[in-house]
Amino acid sequence: MTSQSENQKNAKAGSLKSSEPVFLLVGKLLRTHGLHGELVLDLQTDFPEWIKPRKVLYFGEAHGEIIVSNLRLHDRYFLVTFKGISTVEDARRYINQFVYVKTDEIENLPEGQFYFHELLGMEVFENEKKIGIISDMLETGANDVMVVLSGEGKEILLPMIESVILSVDTKARRVDVLLPEWL
Repeated sequence: MTSQSENQKNAKAGSLKSSEPVFLLVGKLLRTHGLHGELVLDLQTDFPEWIKPRKVLYFGEAHGEIIVSNLRLHDRYFLVTFKGISTVEDARRYINQFVYVKTDEIENLPEGQFYFHELLGMEVFENEKKIGIISDMLETGANDVMVVLSGEGKEILLPMIESVILSVDTKARRVDVLLPEWL
């Protein structure tokens, strides 16, 4: 049984479910820039709004905390400064480090939209017959693709389009589909 505070926590955006990661990758710090501790950030998320001044990010395998002071676009990268880092020497420690946000700190998406990590591990059904479990999500130019691992270990690729994906029930961790004729 969960307490009221646990229920409130789980009701907020990005609350963790058993199959969700604790941290989500947002980018990689590539190199220093200039003389005042600025770093070049290669953004690796579709949600740049997750990175903003006063936001706590987590870096490296140990997920150490670091607070964003400033962020600005530069060519195809972002330049970021962190609280307490004001020299090139200080910034060098962070070169080639991945940076993350906590899953339970991200905002809800509008109704009917989902983060990829929310779909992972969901069971997929067609006409009440279990097809498999979502093992991965792929981004393509036309539409996203759901990778479903069947009970026989076979991968089934399902495009995330209305004619294939009939419903997604995040509470039941279930996706109902209509398999395309070509499968």
